[in-house]
Amino acid sequence: MKKALVSAIIVAAGAACSANAAILYTNAPNGSGNAYSSQNDTASGFGNFATCYGFFTAGAATWNVTDIHFVGAYFNPPQQGLITGFTVNIYGDAGNAPGALASSTFVPAGSFSETFVGMDPFGSPNYLYDMNLTPTIVTGDAWVSIVPDVGFPPQWGWSTGVDANPAHAGYQTFFGSTSRLPESLNLEITGDVVPAPASLGLVGLAGLIAGRRRR
Repeated sequence: MKKALVSAIIVAAGAACSANAAILYTNAPNGSGNAYSSQNDTASGFGNFATCYGFFTAGAATWNVTDIHFVGAYFNPPQQGLITGFTVNIYGDAGNAPGALASSTFVPAGSFSETFVGMDPFGSPNYLYDMNLTPTIVTGDAWVSIVPDVGFPPQWGWSTGVDANPAHAGYQTFFGSTSRLPESLNLEITGDVVPAPASLGLVGLAGLIAGRRRR
């Protein structure tokens, strides 16, 4: 359970977003060289032995989440593996921890990008990933888990982020035991703001008044 990357790489992920998508939340890689194992082993019989959960927030607005971008590393040994798909789940918040499942997306090979971005301080290759998600309505704090299907060896780890708020530190389930991580996990979430019902009501009211004046 180690490795990470140089910061500010996720900024480039914005170019991969749809034309109408906006950035909801960004927590860039911190360059510490740390990453935490998250993996469904498809080769050695371990199965989904590790799952990591990262924090993000929509604040007071309501968002339709459509895309995710993040950096991960290969280690043990430090060489690229073959990812055949990702399972990305979004959860509500339950007292500063992942809560109820809101959506689940399986992203097969060919539907996500994996771009080499450099070696981390431990000599492990790091990659930027971009993918579309099942559109999901999110308000307030939320969590996302990212699990690639990749045979062990090597291990794949989700790199840590610059957000140092302890309340935003990630979680990891490792061989059935769940614990709080000492750091946050990097990610960028993009999507579209959902108009507030009050705003829609005002638009409708303005239309009615204009109609009466035209009479």
